[in-house]
Amino acid sequence: MIARPIAKDPKVVRFKGRYLMYYSVPGRNNQNWSIGIAASSDLVSWTKIGVLQPGAVYEKNGLCAPGAIVKDGKVHLFYQTYGNGKNDAICHAVSEDGISFERNATNPVFRPTGSWNCGRAIDAEVVAFNNRYFLYFATRDTAYKVQIQGVAATASLNTAFNRSE
Repeated sequence: MIARPIAKDPKVVRFKGRYLMYYSVPGRNNQNWSIGIAASSDLVSWTKIGVLQPGAVYEKNGLCAPGAIVKDGKVHLFYQTYGNGKNDAICHAVSEDGISFERNATNPVFRPTGSWNCGRAIDAEVVAFNNRYFLYFATRDTAYKVQIQGVAATASLNTAFNRSE
């Protein structure tokens, strides 16, 4: 049986005169996910131009579900670790060219706490609203039955998106 190629969780930003799409790509046997990067000038034709592979210890099982924003002339990528169950968390990386990313030294930048959730944070999305950035995420209840959305934190517009902010 030949595996059918898949990609999911696309996020598109306009950056330096072109569109960049970040998306989840599985490795062999749907394990060790990574983040694909494609470029387009017209939102119709896309060319794969890169991939963000797991590189840090906390990403050893994979990374996926990218969310991206352009801030101060750089692409800020928010993504989740993958394959760690209740220990999956939200991470952050930044790029000046939209392809090569430097991981935030304070990664993971968010993991929920408290008895209301399973401890896992996935599907990050950062939105600017009322002069603040809001970090949205999804988690599950402690029995992994109900998916829950939350706001992890807010930060000022001059943030570096570090865990301590």
